[in-house]
Amino acid sequence: QSKYRDNSSVNIFQHSKNKGVLGNGIFGLSKCTGRYIMCCEGDDFWISELKVETQLRFLEENPSYFGVYSSALVINEVRDYIKTVPRPGKSFYSLGSFLRTPYTMPTCTLTFRNKLRGNLFSYRALLKSTVYITDYLLDAVICSHGNYKFIDEPLGCYRITTNTDSFSSQGIQKSS
Repeated sequence: QSKYRDNSSVNIFQHSKNKGVLGNGIFGLSKCTGRYIMCCEGDDFWISELKVETQLRFLEENPSYFGVYSSALVINEVRDYIKTVPRPGKSFYSLGSFLRTPYTMPTCTLTFRNKLRGNLFSYRALLKSTVYITDYLLDAVICSHGNYKFIDEPLGCYRITTNTDSFSSQGIQKSS
């Protein structure tokens, strides 16, 4: 049993009304009480049994890093492999270096320190400033807090779906 697994810390929230992607994301972040936040949205999933341990160990041993992410496999609705993103990936050591690089971080692989707890609402206006790419803005907030490490190993799986409003899925379908 890994020292990083604790199923007693899982909470499930149900809403009587759909909060939408942004509202649900802000709600979810505001409810996180642990030292770290790991992301996995919608029908994406993790594919490594060591994802949790690998990323948390890295952050524990490297306090100058605020977050860590990895590559992910991109698949379609029937789980056919499309490609691996990002290729190549990179670590970021400043917000400026992140902003000058095309966005490539698969949200389903993100892990970051939960230092947003007291400051989450100061980022609310920033997160609400876009309709589609809230994960890009979350990555920018993470980079503004410290270094962001890339692990060149697919730890998650990003599933694209057809006939949806998913901005990322539309872009991946057009570029594959």
